[in-house]
Amino acid sequence: MAVEINSFHRNYTKDSMPEIVTEYVYELFVTYLGDEKEISQIFVDNKRVGWLIPVLSMVSIDHDFSENKFFIKHVFEFLKIKKEETLNENVYVLILSRRILNEVGCSSANNLALGLIPYGIYPYGEKICVYQKKRKIKIDGNKICLKKSINISESIDFMKYFIYEVLPQEINPYARFMHFYQFYEIAMEAVFYKKILEKKKKKYHLGNIRDSISELSSERKLINILYSLVDKVQVQSELNSASREIFLDSKEDQYYLSTNNSDLIYDIRNTLVHNHYRFDLKDKLSFYCDYIEDFIVKLIEFFFENKKDYNEFFESYFQSNT
Repeated sequence: MAVEINSFHRNYTKDSMPEIVTEYVYELFVTYLGDEKEISQIFVDNKRVGWLIPVLSMVSIDHDFSENKFFIKHVFEFLKIKKEETLNENVYVLILSRRILNEVGCSSANNLALGLIPYGIYPYGEKICVYQKKRKIKIDGNKICLKKSINISESIDFMKYFIYEVLPQEINPYARFMHFYQFYEIAMEAVFYKKILEKKKKKYHLGNIRDSISELSSERKLINILYSLVDKVQVQSELNSASREIFLDSKEDQYYLSTNNSDLIYDIRNTLVHNHYRFDLKDKLSFYCDYIEDFIVKLIEFFFENKKDYNEFFESYFQSNT
């Protein structure tokens, strides 16, 4: 359903804090099913930089923030910028103070976008969200703490397609998983070249470098390295239980008790490629897709925090490495 901006509740059309004169910026996000009560204050480095506000809450006073002067201020500032337009009811507005955003080192609201994905809230391109994320963080306490990461608006080629189309649009679990694994392959390539370059810089003997290339040619080895970078819990019972419903009696009981997350994902990938027809994967594959999606967010954040070591990654998939 479309929501006309000029239909926003009159309570929000008057500046509740006229003494604050500063620039505000916004970005639009989208979720599968908007909820007017999912209003959240956004914090970065313990500073409130702004608010995440569902469009539905802007046309309603049936929520806890309808008389909150800070909430009203941010809705008012959004209306002042956006003026006349129609928005989908599942759109969320991230409205932020430019001054405070700069104070926490962000050049754009898009530097915070990745952190909303685990909540099932995706960057809004030209299409609404049709993917319903079931394994997601619940917005609780009306507060979300985010951290600066990659500016997604600068993504190009595959990465732009991945962020703006695959994440909110792809509902086929097989296709979704394989798109996610494409990202894994990109990340594995980045890790491979970094490790070889490290040995080259340290002037390792050519034979040693050859051995490293041979060892790192194993995809299973590389995906294990990826998980070691950001995954603190190597074995998760919920993932192993889900894998039992996928592989059934084709694996020994010990496999479902002790297999690392990285090996589970690699084995599922092999099953999809070589034996998809043998297994009923639909429901459990969706569960894994949600898990992998959150892992990819952590991985991108890791690359950003260590961007000096992964310049080629940024140059290939983003226009800027800042």
